[in-house]
Amino acid sequence: MVLWDSNLHVSALGALYAVSMVGIFDTGVAQKIIILLSSLGSALVCGALINDYCDIEEDRMAGKKRTIYYIPKAYILILILIFFFISQIITWVFIADPLYLSIYAIWYFFGVFYSAPPLRFKARGAAGIMSNAVIEKFFPILLAMVIFQFYRWECIPLLAYSIAVQAEIILHHQIQDYDADLKTGTRTYAVGEGMPSTLKFIRYFRSLLLVFGVLSILVLSNTITKGFILPVAGLLGYFALRRIIKSEDPSVPYSISYLNIFILGITPLYLALLGILFTPSFIPIFIIVFVTQYPLTKKYVLGFRSLIDAALNRFQAL
Repeated sequence: MVLWDSNLHVSALGALYAVSMVGIFDTGVAQKIIILLSSLGSALVCGALINDYCDIEEDRMAGKKRTIYYIPKAYILILILIFFFISQIITWVFIADPLYLSIYAIWYFFGVFYSAPPLRFKARGAAGIMSNAVIEKFFPILLAMVIFQFYRWECIPLLAYSIAVQAEIILHHQIQDYDADLKTGTRTYAVGEGMPSTLKFIRYFRSLLLVFGVLSILVLSNTITKGFILPVAGLLGYFALRRIIKSEDPSVPYSISYLNIFILGITPLYLALLGILFTPSFIPIFIIVFVTQYPLTKKYVLGFRSLIDAALNRFQAL
């Protein structure tokens, strides 16, 4: 489950986007992407384990039950150290780029102290929202672009979108944990502002998401090789997102919208498949991109199936 939550498909999007702009799909590039994903993936898993470890006592107070709570703490610490050293060895030995290493260190700092004391950003209101947003998606995409030295204005919409969409995701997570956080005294943004204000903020925040999402689609479709498929995806995403924005239930997560699925889900799969057409070396990358977003894909398929069933029932009622 930690692997599935690692956002590696988002990291792959940054790398594949940069590669598609350069127009080089060969074995050397594929190997570089795999090294990159190994560097980012091991760090993301390490961060997830640290977060779970630091939350054990509070989650128990809130009555939560998770598999990790039944694992001896010493074993969890060993796992954290293993993934920490794996990430450091891969990064320092196989990448060793000064700019990459500097940003990687900053990312690691936020990843550790998002949940670890004494800083524990997640319990600091808006600071927790922003730190989670840059940890989960912004830094992985930025590092992917750094390793391929892709420094162009086309990066900006996708990087801005990555921050906005993750901020909305963590807000929904805080809404789900609202009662538990109140019980444990964890001062998240939702707890600090209150549920009504948080839901109202999400409703307005989706307009910003729409702007960044449509801009990302336009940039991707105009720059990626053979990207003519993406405008169609963007059009579908626009209408789907408008439906969600108009929904009276702001607790419906934006992350399951067509727009987000196409940008962060379908696009890296499409680019990885494009790479396979040049060389089979991109097959492992395609598999990684698919596997790491499997839970979201499964949830999305179930949601789509429920819509189909509802449409069929309405048709039969006629």
